[in-house]
Amino acid sequence: METRGPLERAYRRLLLAYPRRYRRERGTEILTTLLDAARPDQRRPSPRDALDLVLGGLRRRLAIPRGPLPAAAATVVALLAALGAAAGTGWRAAAPEPDPGAARAVVEAAIPHEPAGDQITDNQPLYLAPGANFDPASAWVGFSYAVPASAIPSEVAGARERLVAQGWEATPIRDDHGLVSFWAAHGEHVVQVGGYPGGTEPLWANVHGRAPGWFTAVVLAAAAAGALIGWLAAGWTLRRRRPAVTVLGGLGVLTGIPVLLSATNHAVAAVVTGGWSTMDALFPATAVSAVHPLGIFAAAWLLLAALTAGLRVRSSRGVNPWPLSLWTAAAAHLAFAAAWCLVVGLYLTRLAANGGDRQGMLGGAYDPKDLVPFGSGPMNPFVWAYDLLSLMFVLGFLASPGLLSVSVPLLVASRRTVAAVSGRVAWRVLLVAAATALALPLAVATPLGRDALTWWLD
Repeated sequence: METRGPLERAYRRLLLAYPRRYRRERGTEILTTLLDAARPDQRRPSPRDALDLVLGGLRRRLAIPRGPLPAAAATVVALLAALGAAAGTGWRAAAPEPDPGAARAVVEAAIPHEPAGDQITDNQPLYLAPGANFDPASAWVGFSYAVPASAIPSEVAGARERLVAQGWEATPIRDDHGLVSFWAAHGEHVVQVGGYPGGTEPLWANVHGRAPGWFTAVVLAAAAAGALIGWLAAGWTLRRRRPAVTVLGGLGVLTGIPVLLSATNHAVAAVVTGGWSTMDALFPATAVSAVHPLGIFAAAWLLLAALTAGLRVRSSRGVNPWPLSLWTAAAAHLAFAAAWCLVVGLYLTRLAANGGDRQGMLGGAYDPKDLVPFGSGPMNPFVWAYDLLSLMFVLGFLASPGLLSVSVPLLVASRRTVAAVSGRVAWRVLLVAAATALALPLAVATPLGRDALTWWLD
């Protein structure tokens, strides 16, 4: 008995990894089994037993509830978490800025002309530069040359010949929608030379550094860690308050899928257009930055799910979880409808302020982004509000019909269970709000809806 006291206390501490209800039902059985299997003189759990208990408890606490919707929600959350972790890991390291003097020497070896004007330095850490597996870093130093447009093809060909003669590895010259260009790499530098023979832009040369070779490995490791954390967090959240969280998880799936599709598109395009390169590991950050309102919106729903998870549902004491679920679905429908009405209102206001110039509105003369106070910088919160409004406006007629797959089952399942006045009001509000899912696609098909859509998506 003297040796079992410390061992029993240690096992009881390890059993805290399991949920309270599970400990109440199975804890004594597990404890007695472990004590019976212990050696007579054993005073502490073996490392293997300790690890098994901790992992078993975490699996119980964070397991995904059964059913297709919780599994789908957890999968999307895990993928979004993987994408976010990959996007936020090491992307600044993928943009080493080349030395200006070395960059000038590179272009002098390629183009025997004096640059027109000063060199340009651009550091866009989320810019994907497809360089035929040369791993061009995002930051670059650029030079332009005042040559006739008709001479650009011969100038580009001559620049390639000179670099190849000096030992540079170069891609074939490519005509991409009027842009005649090639990439070349040597040592720590990657250069792109190009121009538009049919346009007014001059001949130019951009000199990049090379992205570090470890970048892809770090991004993949971060994505794996993010996926694991996202899956475990989704399991913890979904087990708290299933009706409300299931609805919110469904909305998270709805809004998160476009983000994942964008990332998949970047990844597939990177492989198809030239094979995977280190620089292509930037695609998660590019996908998130290109559609960051979608990610913000999905994260907002998941945050709401986490907050509601803390509200314990005591169904045995008559607490009804349905009203919150009904109000949540109704709020989503009404938010889509409100965004559509706001955009149409802004369109009509801007149209009236410009004397009814409908052709100018639709032709891009009156950019809706001009309505954003303080400019369109990425740190301007008004830009985030503009992006969120754009998201809600577009999703309003694209995703509202799909949202019916959540709201209609809610209406049917809760019709006989909402007895309180608040529950009946929520049910009626959702019934009216669900009608907007059918009205919005019809409204967008009207002349006014088409004009507002064309103007806003300028």
